[in-house]
Amino acid sequence: MSHEDASNGQRISRLQSRRVSTSISRTVGRTLPPAFSVITTVYNKEETISDCISSILSQDYQEFEIIIVDDRSADRSATPLASFPGEGRIRIVKTNHVGHSSAKNSGAKIATGKILYFIDADCVADRGCLNRLKTLFDQSDVSCVGGELRALNRDHLIPRAIEIWQNPFQQPPGANVAYRREAFEKAGGFDAMIEFGEDVDLYWRVRKLGLKYHIDPSVKVRTVDPQTILDFLKQRFRWGIGYAQVTQRHHEVIDNEMKVSFRLFSVTLLSSLLMFLDLRLGIIFLAFDCAVVLRFVRLGRRLARDRGNADYWMILALLKLLHAFAYYLGYYYWKFLTLFRGRERCVSFSMTKVRSLQL
Repeated sequence: MSHEDASNGQRISRLQSRRVSTSISRTVGRTLPPAFSVITTVYNKEETISDCISSILSQDYQEFEIIIVDDRSADRSATPLASFPGEGRIRIVKTNHVGHSSAKNSGAKIATGKILYFIDADCVADRGCLNRLKTLFDQSDVSCVGGELRALNRDHLIPRAIEIWQNPFQQPPGANVAYRREAFEKAGGFDAMIEFGEDVDLYWRVRKLGLKYHIDPSVKVRTVDPQTILDFLKQRFRWGIGYAQVTQRHHEVIDNEMKVSFRLFSVTLLSSLLMFLDLRLGIIFLAFDCAVVLRFVRLGRRLARDRGNADYWMILALLKLLHAFAYYLGYYYWKFLTLFRGRERCVSFSMTKVRSLQL
């Protein structure tokens, strides 16, 4: 080989090297959308939001962004965010106390990820949550994946009982659920009209559109459950309002257990009026009271047996009774608001309604 050929070869080699270097530089410099947009809405969650964010940042799978929607918290919920300096993957959105549905939609509108993962601000995700979700979405055509909710405060009796009761879930829990972006947008996102059952409403719209969903117990988060009877009743009363709204739109949500419970409560309360006619008729009221108690004792025993925790039958029976009665009160409170306070009814599901909701 001549000296000139060798020199030309070196020049070609250097040129190829520069091209490869430039190609790599452009690839690395290109900002690609993350696989996940993790969205959490915050309203007075000062004590828990920091742990929630930390649990996402420590995930095994790291291709994500975090969108925090602060819905005009009255406490210092935004303060803990200062403990994550230089974390460019966190974005904060301020909303003017618009409620869960609108706040979640606000986060979804600016999200860039292909998968929208919604987690409540009082939840802590297990390290493998995003990794497992990525596998499920990559290996199947599901549009929605939900997981389990465990109790962070399970050293207390009521949270332990709630954990036994609610797992495994029959439908994706709103505190721990992921949607493909295109499915979320096709279903219309969350309906701002639904105050407390927005997650159930969206799940049913996804189902009725023929999109697939899946529940995987390994997608696990831990949350703070009510520790007292009063807190439990307040939570379930709010959920009862959501139940009333959702059942106006999706009649399939009404199950036989709740239907029978509502009728039994109504008859029992009406029978108490008989005592105004004759005190001796109070025996009828007592008979219905006994029927209510026996029904929920039976339901509690069956649930405890099915979950393999027979020792918890008494607390489960009590919680199921309180749950159903709080739902009953919330349900008819919403009916009262629609009849006498001008609150708008939720119309039945239709494709026209979906199109009106689309982001």
